[in-house]
Amino acid sequence: MASTITKKMKGKISGLKLGYMNTAVTGLVTELKAIRFYMKNDVRGEVFSFVLVDDSAEMRVSVFGKDLRSIWEVCNTSDAVRIAGGMVKTSDPRYNSTNNPMEVSLSVDSKGSIYRSNEFPTVSERACNYTGISDLQNVRLQENVDVLGAIDTLQPPEEVMTKAGKRINVAKVIIVDQSCRSVSCTFWGSSSDQAVN
Repeated sequence: MASTITKKMKGKISGLKLGYMNTAVTGLVTELKAIRFYMKNDVRGEVFSFVLVDDSAEMRVSVFGKDLRSIWEVCNTSDAVRIAGGMVKTSDPRYNSTNNPMEVSLSVDSKGSIYRSNEFPTVSERACNYTGISDLQNVRLQENVDVLGAIDTLQPPEEVMTKAGKRINVAKVIIVDQSCRSVSCTFWGSSSDQAVN
């Protein structure tokens, strides 16, 4: 668990620095992933991740522990959570969907903690750097971008077979922005269900 002092201090995601979190951060939970199991040094552990968003930035948070079901439920049923006691490190771009070069690793069996919060950050005030659909042609391949638009066409999820032989749901959406330009977006796996809800 985080120290009492750390839990009482309030910070912003944009103010976090590499190393031990010296302040608690409150934000909205987005992109919550399912609990996965892993083995390290013959010890079985659990991990899940989510993106924490406040009015200053967003950041991927990975939560580690031996039994994470109740903590995952807090993240799943809460609009906002308060995290403390994590380690801020350089993010791994293979897993990080945000533009933040850092992420938080939180061990709830050690010093990390996650609590339901009644504070609701005003995320809408955050200055987003949206890319116009007409400017997507100038974006590097596999670079993360934010696009703002309205859904024009929605194809319900359908099951497809991947090259690896795995069955997965896919939904296709066409988004139109203020310039009346459109782009097709494909949502894979659990995000395909979110696209239609």
